[in-house]
Amino acid sequence: MTTTKVTTIQSNLSTKHRKQIQLTAKSTPWYNTMEFEQVGQSLLCAATLFSFSSSSSSSSRTSKKRRRQEEEVDERIQNIQSAIQRVALWRTRVDQGRLPLSIESTSNLAEVMLNDYTTTTQTNSSSRSSSSYTTMSLRLAYASVIIRGVNGIADSIQRNTSFNNNSSNDNNNYYTNSVSNLCDRIGLPTWVVDLRHDASHNDLPSLQALRLASCTLLGFLGNVYWGVHERLGWEVSGKAVYLLGLYKQSVKAWMSGKDGKKALEALKIKEEEVEEEEEEEENDDD
Repeated sequence: MTTTKVTTIQSNLSTKHRKQIQLTAKSTPWYNTMEFEQVGQSLLCAATLFSFSSSSSSSSRTSKKRRRQEEEVDERIQNIQSAIQRVALWRTRVDQGRLPLSIESTSNLAEVMLNDYTTTTQTNSSSRSSSSYTTMSLRLAYASVIIRGVNGIADSIQRNTSFNNNSSNDNNNYYTNSVSNLCDRIGLPTWVVDLRHDASHNDLPSLQALRLASCTLLGFLGNVYWGVHERLGWEVSGKAVYLLGLYKQSVKAWMSGKDGKKALEALKIKEEEVEEEEEEEENDDD
């Protein structure tokens, strides 16, 4: 009798949600949300490498503090390398090895900055011949990643239906918006877009300018992609925990025969409220 009651509750609660999951759920190359967030956090740490380099050059630092900082830098480098390798593994799990643009750009930026940092530290500590990267090769690598990243962002904005609906319905509208105007809509600094243009058509920017642009672009991706996913993950987790708590209370009340129907009705009402909130959020995003 108890098994029948629990099965009835499960059937009543999960039918609609099961259909939604079948329609909206899709597989991801990462194992779980924790792995995704750890990779993102490690990649974004690449922007802090040169802050360690500048602070370690101070002669006033004691040997103990310097040793502690070196250990921290080594650990951070290992985390970045591990995250880059993890992204490479993700590529093998998707069709044609194509990951979302923001993941690819973040990984590429982190890899170039890591190579730049190791090259700079080697050059400062030993002969230049021990370095596997020259200044020109680093500038070219930075420029390539920035160009691909900014152009990819502009293309994704242009293809977004919500942006296109706000513009004219002309079939040639794709070519009417400049990269600068498109990136300005989502808050990407104009000077980064201008630097991309210089790297493509004019003199190659200096290594210092390319480093600064890469750090800025990395921070931008952290805010508009990794940070957004992290916040959404917490919101979804909070709703799931709340609904599971109501479900547990409903099952207990149903099995004990005390106010079971009221508990079940309250849970259904709450589910409907959550669904309405999700639909409203989807409409706002559109």
